[in-house]
Amino acid sequence: MFSLAVEWELLEESPMAGIRFLRENNARTRYLTLEESNRLIASCTSLRVRAIVTVALHSGMRLGEILNLHWSDLDSTAGVILVRDSKNGQRHVPMDATLTSLFRAYPRHHDSDLVFCNGAGGHLVDIRTGFKNACQRAGILGLHFHDLRHTAGSLFVMAGGDLYILKEILGHKSINMTQRYAHLSPAYKAKATDHLNNLWHTAKPEISAQERLPEPSSVTPVSQATYEDTPYRLNPVTTRV
Repeated sequence: MFSLAVEWELLEESPMAGIRFLRENNARTRYLTLEESNRLIASCTSLRVRAIVTVALHSGMRLGEILNLHWSDLDSTAGVILVRDSKNGQRHVPMDATLTSLFRAYPRHHDSDLVFCNGAGGHLVDIRTGFKNACQRAGILGLHFHDLRHTAGSLFVMAGGDLYILKEILGHKSINMTQRYAHLSPAYKAKATDHLNNLWHTAKPEISAQERLPEPSSVTPVSQATYEDTPYRLNPVTTRV
């Protein structure tokens, strides 16, 4: 409020200048289950909205990245999508079988290279209304479109995917952003432990003869008793070393 007052020239200087605010934890953890994801896709009555929702769930791409997709960005031979206008630079997103089939069957506008465009071949501004109606029909409340990106990352990790690979797929600048998904899969840390077990099991060091510990003595209670009964015997019972 004080900053706004300075901007409106009601104050010359804000009395709060120089005060640092506490960092806000605004990370959302909302994501759909696999059953909810399929129900949402089935609830999209518009072919275009259904395709965009499917791409988001299967690729983890942002809405703006999806709406800016060009047909020239799709490499069906290599099975990747080139995301040009990414938040942190260009990246390649893998296409699974669902996306490959979707793009092959999706109708192409004769006057535009945009994959998802309006009737005139121009950029779509938003799909807010169609997405909201699909969520209502699916009975899914409180869902944002960006949560589909979280859902893609969550399903990837819960299926045993690697966090560093997910970082590249989602285009995160640092691994810290991707690590929010680590807690979703208890099997993820167990898998890392298995790698350590296999590493140590296959890398057992060779022990030289000098480093080997002596084997246990073969003296038995009976032989020990015989030896103790003859304390002056010069040749006691032999033990193996």
